[in-house]
Amino acid sequence: MPSRIKIRVILLICLTTVILGQTPMTLDDCFDAALENSPSVQAAQERLAQARAKVIQARGAFLPSMSASAAYVRLDTEPYVSMGDMTEMLNELLGGLIPPDTTSQYQDEEEQRLKMGEDENYDVTLSATQPIFTGFGILSGYRMASLGMKAERINFDSAREDLLYSVENAYWQHIKALGFLQVAKKSHQQVKAHVEDLVALEGQGMASHNNVLAARVRESEMKLTVLRAKQGVTLSRLALATLIGIPVESIDIEEQVFEKSSPFEDADEALNTARTANTDIKKLDIAWRIADAGVTAAASPLYPSAMVIGSWHYKKPNRELENEWYDSWDITAALNLNVFDWGITIGKIKDAKAVKRELEANRNLAINALDLRVKGAYSTYVEAVAGEEVADEQVKLAEENFRVTTELFNNSAATSTTLLDAQSDLLRAEVNLLSARADRAIARAELIRLTGGYIKYFSNRQSGQEEK
Repeated sequence: MPSRIKIRVILLICLTTVILGQTPMTLDDCFDAALENSPSVQAAQERLAQARAKVIQARGAFLPSMSASAAYVRLDTEPYVSMGDMTEMLNELLGGLIPPDTTSQYQDEEEQRLKMGEDENYDVTLSATQPIFTGFGILSGYRMASLGMKAERINFDSAREDLLYSVENAYWQHIKALGFLQVAKKSHQQVKAHVEDLVALEGQGMASHNNVLAARVRESEMKLTVLRAKQGVTLSRLALATLIGIPVESIDIEEQVFEKSSPFEDADEALNTARTANTDIKKLDIAWRIADAGVTAAASPLYPSAMVIGSWHYKKPNRELENEWYDSWDITAALNLNVFDWGITIGKIKDAKAVKRELEANRNLAINALDLRVKGAYSTYVEAVAGEEVADEQVKLAEENFRVTTELFNNSAATSTTLLDAQSDLLRAEVNLLSARADRAIARAELIRLTGGYIKYFSNRQSGQEEK
């Protein structure tokens, strides 16, 4: 079964289970769906196909080209030579040595004609042209086409990298929105229950009306928070559905928790990996090699070009001007040298060299920028890991504070306002933890993208398909 069909079958099974609500989508499921349905990836894949076709074209320039032609010519009359005109011409050339009676007998006899061919002529020709040397022009063209195909393959990887990073970012934003909605709902239920308790206490004269009003205000705030959280979930789900190309109603996400350890031991290891695996640097390396081949191609007119042309003919009439078919052949060896073109070739060479030097400078700039981005991404990831640990500790403290405050309130040792404040502190702590987890995952995704980590995912995915 072809790999594309396998992917569609897997995707169909995945979508079916999602729609039925049996199996939530993991991050890898989102990756698979996005790679299968993304228009940007499909466009990059078609550009790669175009580059492959150009390699085929460039390879064909090394081989002989074949052509065939057929011609039919119909003349208004048969070609002839008048004997009178011919005799007069010979007489003039020979200085009048031909007797007059010999020439006069053709002067008034137009029917005296010498037939020189037929009024119907046929010509069938097969030709083959083989280039021998083109000043390295064909070789440079093939090299540029091959490098262009490699460049498009890197662009294809880059398009998939950008897509997977966007998907992972949207995935964690959706996880964050879902978590915030859950926390908001839980907090709303807690505040609602607290309002009910205060109303009961107010009826017993144990709580003031102001405390009830303050609690109801807080309940209204939590209702608004829940509504905003629902809107955030809707928007994040829509963004994720758009990226992975499936109906928004089918989005059901399963959160994955990655290890907090860094993919790299230190920033230097991440930097070294990025310099060899980053697709932006690979693009510039390939572009420089293409420009180098372009210099050779621009200089090709300085060298002579040679080719051999062989032809086979099948004609009518034949060499004896008889109305019969005959065949013949010929071989031509041609040599051409551009002697002077007013500096056009020199100008093209200078232009190609300037492009090459520009790419060298751009590559150095890109490496410097990459160094800065990788170091920043690594620092952001380390900071995000530390921030998550702090947020986790904050949640534990807020939970303990809310527990203690609830006990104090039940024992009339704490006010309703104090309890609501403790509940708000717990809500903020839980939201901060959700944000910290998502930020750590997004920071990790950025570090993976800069160091070519998604390409390993492509390779593993392809290997898994081949095994199947």
